[in-house]
Amino acid sequence: MGYLIPPWWRYEQPATWVLEVVTMMLGFFIASALFAGLKATRQTYWILQRLKGRPPTYIIMVWVSWSCGVTQSSINYAYLRGRIEPSFWLFFFQVLIWYTQIQLLMLIMVNRVSLIMYNPIAERRLKLGVLVIITLLNMGVMLAWIPAQLQINDGFIAANRIYHWIEKSIFTIVDASLNCLFIYLVRTKLVNPGLTRYRHLYRFNVAMVIVSISLDITVIGMVATGYPEIFVGFRALSAMLKLHIEMTIADFIAKILKASRMEDNTGQINYTPDSGPLDSDIRHTWQSSRQNTTSESRPRSEQMTPIEGARVHTRPSVVGPADRRESEATQSGGESEHHAQKRWSWVKGVAQSLRSPT
Repeated sequence: MGYLIPPWWRYEQPATWVLEVVTMMLGFFIASALFAGLKATRQTYWILQRLKGRPPTYIIMVWVSWSCGVTQSSINYAYLRGRIEPSFWLFFFQVLIWYTQIQLLMLIMVNRVSLIMYNPIAERRLKLGVLVIITLLNMGVMLAWIPAQLQINDGFIAANRIYHWIEKSIFTIVDASLNCLFIYLVRTKLVNPGLTRYRHLYRFNVAMVIVSISLDITVIGMVATGYPEIFVGFRALSAMLKLHIEMTIADFIAKILKASRMEDNTGQINYTPDSGPLDSDIRHTWQSSRQNTTSESRPRSEQMTPIEGARVHTRPSVVGPADRRESEATQSGGESEHHAQKRWSWVKGVAQSLRSPT
């Protein structure tokens, strides 16, 4: 027996059909990990080619999350087959790996939301809130799941069953909230102001949110089966599929940006080499609404345009001095030019670099 394993600890051999189900899930996991690894490799290759420097945080989070998923699944299957003996350190590192993977998945989602939110204060609060929630959830896992696996007493085992429901339910709520927030921001900041090209992004994310939430609900259903081996196997599969979904969304955003640049280069929209698709979209829509405003209307300083709410997306470093002063005056939260340049560097380095050349 391993470290801190009590003398009364007993290994419960799963039924044959349970092992068959777990093996089948392992096959699906290997396939999903292979596809996710290929996609991550392609994204890493194109990003490093364009940035010509150290990999951005997004790529680091993707690869660490992928590695955690593969390691976790390998440890679980080896333990199930009796290749690894139980110990406190085994269960502790399982929780640590799981915490790292889930935290990185949530941060990838938060960064995706930040692309549209563009509010440093709200972004920091969102990241801190997600960090606190996930940390508290995993502290509960350490306090309930590890003693239950060590079979300290029946009380910990019963508490672990209850806590499984609570943990997965809260995680599902956090996951759904982040995805719904992203959909809301795409709808209100891009689609409603008149940037119709982003409707495809909106619809695509609605479909991906449905798939992601369905995976969370299925994980909760696996808890109800009463077979922890099946639950652990599907949980690893679900996390890898979520990572693949996040990379697919990043690819789709890159395709939208590529289509925007192609349209801009045809001369339909005023475009400069340093500006991005969001800047040109907003500037074009804003100029059109200004042309439709007559001189007999209220003063210029009091006029409102349909793109007023989306003006926070303009980048002060690529517009004229007058537009820069007006944009900075209307930005909520008082973001500085330094924050704008830093955010746009992230957008150019991650979202636009993910696309492959045609």
